[in-house]
Amino acid sequence: MKIKLLFSLIIIHHQTIYAYIDSPPISIVNSESCKKECETPFGEVLGVNNNVKAFSNCNSNCINRPGFKFKKENTGLVKDVWIGLPWQCVEYVRRWVLQNQKIEFEDVDFAYEIWERKIATNLTNGASIKYTNFENGSSSYPKKGDLLIYRKSTSFPYGHVAVIVNVNLIKSYVDVAEENFQNKKWEDVSSYSRRIELKKVNNNYIITDISFKSKKRYTNSDTKIIGWKHLEG
Repeated sequence: MKIKLLFSLIIIHHQTIYAYIDSPPISIVNSESCKKECETPFGEVLGVNNNVKAFSNCNSNCINRPGFKFKKENTGLVKDVWIGLPWQCVEYVRRWVLQNQKIEFEDVDFAYEIWERKIATNLTNGASIKYTNFENGSSSYPKKGDLLIYRKSTSFPYGHVAVIVNVNLIKSYVDVAEENFQNKKWEDVSSYSRRIELKKVNNNYIITDISFKSKKRYTNSDTKIIGWKHLEG
């Protein structure tokens, strides 16, 4: 009986660690405005990609500090990993690359600063990995797992970042997964938040903020996509 109980506890512990990586605990915000004065209440699931859930942060007044980190004792990785403030765009991207690529990119204060960061850490062995930047309009097409970076603007004073989770060169679109972009339910709640146009002009690839389905622009004209970052190796 004792052996069976111990085995059960080991299974439960393993599942707890996996669930923690997959879906970190939702921070509690008591403000009524963070439940009603938004498209989707704070902490509600917007969608999921590759078992990584995206949550609504409701509005800019609902940022919960100090954020959270994954402890190496729980993950088995080489170091503690700071994720960020729930539920911001950078936090989702950090969590996605942690779970799917087992990496951590360098610290940033704002999303647009990710473009300037060149190095990531392999969290299984501590080795450095290089990120390569491809400006929007590059001759190299984006790939699954690349980070899509937005420039700061009046609409996005801190920029924005999303994960490219699917690329279709035949039909000319990419799917992205993200948090803190209008805080709406994803277009496909089990796969992607937005499907946007990927144009090929004179053998150069340009990602727009135009919906592949409706052909409407998601953002104002002052919002620009800088490009995408590809993890080497």
